Amino acid sequence: MTHLTLAPLTDETAADLIASHAPDLPPPVVDYLVAKGGGNPLFLVELVRTLQLIGVADLAHIELDALDLPNSVQGLLLAQLDRLAVETRHTLQLAAVIGKSFLDQVLAHINTAEQHIATLLGELENRDYIRPNQADLGAAHTFRHALIQEGAYSTLLHERRRRYHRQVAVAFEQLFPAAIAEQVAFLAYHWEQAEAMDNAIYYLSQTADQARLLYAHEEAEMLYHKILSMLERTEEAEARSLIDQQAKTYLKLAQIRSNALDFTKAQDYYEMAFNLFDQVRQSTEGEQPEEGSSNESPVFRWGIVEEYAHFDPGKADVRETSQLLTNLFEGLVEVDDEWNLIPAVAQQWQVLDGGKRYLFQLRPSLQWSDGHPLTAQDFVFAWRRNLAPETEANLAYQLFLVDGAEAFHQGQTDDPTLIGIKAIDELTLEITLQIPSHYFLYLLADPITYPQPVHVLAQTGSKWHEPQNLVCNGPFMAKRSVHGASDKELSLVRNPHYHRFIPGNLQEVILKFVHPGFEEYLAGHIDWCRVDDQANLFTQYPTETYLVQDLSTFTLGFASQCPPFDQLILRQAFAQSVDKRALVQSVWNGVQRAASGGLVPPGMAGHSPEISLPFDVTHAQKLLETAVPDGPATLPTIHLVSPSGFKQTPAFLAENWRKHLGIEVVVFENVPSVEAMSMMQRGEAQMALMGIGLDYPDPNDILTIAGQKEGPFSGLGWGGASFNKLMEQIPTVTDHQERLNYYHQADRVLVTEESVMVPLYYLQAYGLLRNGFTLTGSNKIVRGGIKFKNVVVE
Repeated sequence: MTHLTLAPLTDETAADLIASHAPDLPPPVVDYLVAKGGGNPLFLVELVRTLQLIGVADLAHIELDALDLPNSVQGLLLAQLDRLAVETRHTLQLAAVIGKSFLDQVLAHINTAEQHIATLLGELENRDYIRPNQADLGAAHTFRHALIQEGAYSTLLHERRRRYHRQVAVAFEQLFPAAIAEQVAFLAYHWEQAEAMDNAIYYLSQTADQARLLYAHEEAEMLYHKILSMLERTEEAEARSLIDQQAKTYLKLAQIRSNALDFTKAQDYYEMAFNLFDQVRQSTEGEQPEEGSSNESPVFRWGIVEEYAHFDPGKADVRETSQLLTNLFEGLVEVDDEWNLIPAVAQQWQVLDGGKRYLFQLRPSLQWSDGHPLTAQDFVFAWRRNLAPETEANLAYQLFLVDGAEAFHQGQTDDPTLIGIKAIDELTLEITLQIPSHYFLYLLADPITYPQPVHVLAQTGSKWHEPQNLVCNGPFMAKRSVHGASDKELSLVRNPHYHRFIPGNLQEVILKFVHPGFEEYLAGHIDWCRVDDQANLFTQYPTETYLVQDLSTFTLGFASQCPPFDQLILRQAFAQSVDKRALVQSVWNGVQRAASGGLVPPGMAGHSPEISLPFDVTHAQKLLETAVPDGPATLPTIHLVSPSGFKQTPAFLAENWRKHLGIEVVVFENVPSVEAMSMMQRGEAQMALMGIGLDYPDPNDILTIAGQKEGPFSGLGWGGASFNKLMEQIPTVTDHQERLNYYHQADRVLVTEESVMVPLYYLQAYGLLRNGFTLTGSNKIVRGGIKFKNVVVE
């Protein structure tokens, strides 16, 4: 950091500055101002403005000492404000409460003179107190200088400030509900100044969470400690909900230290959290929310495409299946709606040997839904089964962090006892890793790591996960199959042996085997849906709309090892002939965010902005001419395969390639994801549309998936040497910034240098939950779906 010392203006320069603002001032007045200004340019300008506002008619004949001008900039500004009309001054004061920059719509909402706001703002502009600008949310203004804002704000009494800050926060929440996630720091500030501590803590926590996801560790840690201090000062500091909040804040602090590979300090925070959770658990033993009338309580109808409704956690390789299984099974930990890791089957854990060994203590008296005891051995069995090559678990690679796991999966050994997971006793599980990992605990919330009932598999074998045989350990379980007049349904009911407190009161869920889209919701067939292409839901359905905050990228992938896309320049030609901004506007009504960066989505550490190949038809055509000198007609027929959920994206892409490259592409739509990859492997398709949702907020997740020759995107058949070398180096890097640099390089190789994938857009979406149901906790959804145990029947 460089420090500059600015000397005062010379008298000559000061006089020139004055003349530039008031060229007709007599020399004695100029000399007076130069002497009084002391070489401070801002003070000099405000002295001139004050004389102009006073309206002195003939400065040549006035006694200059009689002017009695203030001796500071602040004094001058306050004197100027005193001369404003009451309504004008009040408008400036309200604007000062909002901030250095302010939205006109918010100011109008809190101003009693709302009908005259344009006139009042025009007057303040003319006097050069504020200047107009344009913000993303609409017309706005900025104070010409921070001292003007500070001066106007200082003239308000404390009680008025408090009241106006509350009005600002409420106005913003009402006017811009869809923008709240981007303005949580703004709202945290105003609720804190309004002395509404519950709201302030809520938004401050979200501000800290955003910093944590971006790996802004110092900022996040400072904010979490501030939250803890505020919680301790809360009048009901001993209340159960506050203790629970304190515990979860310590877990976030532990994750920050884990991100920095400081596992010793992380363990200290874990211990603080576990001690607080013990207090909460003791106060909630045997307690459940009121269930209401069991016979009349409405069921919750949840839509899912039937092919995704299977119940083997080891084979949950699409997001929809994972969302379903998180309601039926439970792992050692759970990810909540703040991307926080909460103890689930594990009551507590220890991180040992510098992050290489974990010791999990399971909760006592755990049971499967059939009443059979659940033990640590059920985890050992599940992990060994998922890693066995004959299981063909597509996501088995997620367990490769565990010592011996990859060797067993690759067939280098057939001894499962060499895998680094073992049951010390019925309630103690030990897991040993190859190397320390800051994201390992997040993996334990994924279905691939869930326990599986040894006793049921011993009886029913491969049919254990069929609904009539299914035994699970989550909050809900399968009850029966129902064959209706037009479709098949499955009923899920509360698991009577579930071990944890359930915050909601939902008793039954009906799985409807339909596409869970907006149309089905409007038709009254389902009670929840995700909406990706409607921007005005908060206006149309204000009581039903939730914000979906999912870290997902939707991309085009090439079969890069097979003709014709084994040519890099042909992949780049196809990439640069797609107008992503037009795609988002045409297909998604502007809701999705066009991807100009890499595969790692924005909102988390490791995002690389502006690295994607730009839309450039001229360059794309030149690349095509080089790749296919005899013309595109000589290319074999090219096929694009697309799973459901992409709407008109395939047609839009095909039209872009026809229009810009003169290439006709045949499209296969609504193909299941697994079959789409199989078609790529068989050479029946050369391109595929894919959605990649992160299971944990670290670039390793999405980049590892993309680079795997096995797994959900095996159809790409790619394993670039430079990419793999970068990804292999990352686990051994202890410096946080150096690790991120490796991720940036790997992302660039994937989408720019090798162009194996073309990020099209990043997910921005909303959810609709039918009136009569609400969700406990915050009003946002992470990881794409809802948890049935959090649904409240009103």
